[in-house]
Amino acid sequence: MAEFLIAWVLAGCVLGIITGIVPGIHVNTIAAFALGATATGRIELVALIASMAIVHTFVDFVPSIMLAIPGEDNFLSVLPGQRFFLKGKGHFAVMLTVWGGIIGGVTSIAISPVFIKFLKTNISAITAAVPWVLITVLGIMIASEKGLKKKAMALTVIALASVLGLVVLSASGNVKNPVLVLVTGFFGAAPILHSLRNRPVARKQNSGGVKVKTGLVLEGGLLSVLGASIVSMFPGIGPNQAALILRTFIGKIKTSSYLVMLGGI
Repeated sequence: MAEFLIAWVLAGCVLGIITGIVPGIHVNTIAAFALGATATGRIELVALIASMAIVHTFVDFVPSIMLAIPGEDNFLSVLPGQRFFLKGKGHFAVMLTVWGGIIGGVTSIAISPVFIKFLKTNISAITAAVPWVLITVLGIMIASEKGLKKKAMALTVIALASVLGLVVLSASGNVKNPVLVLVTGFFGAAPILHSLRNRPVARKQNSGGVKVKTGLVLEGGLLSVLGASIVSMFPGIGPNQAALILRTFIGKIKTSSYLVMLGGI
């Protein structure tokens, strides 16, 4: 039984590398196909999807930083990652996100018993706070834009996205999996069309000789645990929104720590 599960985990790792490295292919897409195509028990599918999702979070920073083609969870990594990339330090930027994932993951596992107990005790209060937290986050996102014109544009995009969401959810009777169709259009077709229209910038990269400062890594890693806790408690808030919240309240964060934080969340 254990060997059988390990095989599913390894298959998930391979699929996670593919979904992470190839823009436009997402974990949810593969998971939907797996759920529809296999008749195996739930434990095997959990092993496959969980391992695929974890590996994906490490690998998907590669196209984001090296090709400037982000996914829905890491588009805030493009600008800081590209700064390193244009200096020939793209490998270093990817390594920072990996360190964030390792520190954030290990720390999250360590505090998970306390976190789960906190959720069980405060689940009613958290559920009641969700709408107000989401409204506050949207307000912070709009306020973070510079200039009245950009603020108005951000508000318009949010309004259009809200209408689109209502249309998609109301069409659930006509479409088997409307959310998957929406996600595929946003984060599948859109990056492919974008990459066809824009030629990636080529830069020679230095894969060695850069030391990671322990303090910056620990700072970003611990911040990522706080951000990940926000993402876990409040549906609708993703890694990018959590990073924006932390940056708003904490203030300026060094680029290296910021990439570590994004990788960890």
